[in-house]
Amino acid sequence: MVWFALFAAGCVVRFQYVGLYRQKKRRELAASAAILCFALALFIVRSLQIPLPDPLEWISAIYGPLSKLVSQALD
Repeated sequence: MVWFALFAAGCVVRFQYVGLYRQKKRRELAASAAILCFALALFIVRSLQIPLPDPLEWISAIYGPLSKLVSQALD
């Protein structure tokens, strides 16, 4: 399954990015390449069954103390 994802990413690079490069759309190329690399990395990690941390845990770790501080200031 990983090989299929790599093949699909290669097709995207071959057919989509060459046109963006020729049109000198560097920002769109960079943004699209970053998203493609991030998505491909997530797919590979998930297909290898490596556990990923839950983003809600990070959000609650950041905003938990902040919400307590705000609620104490308002009381």
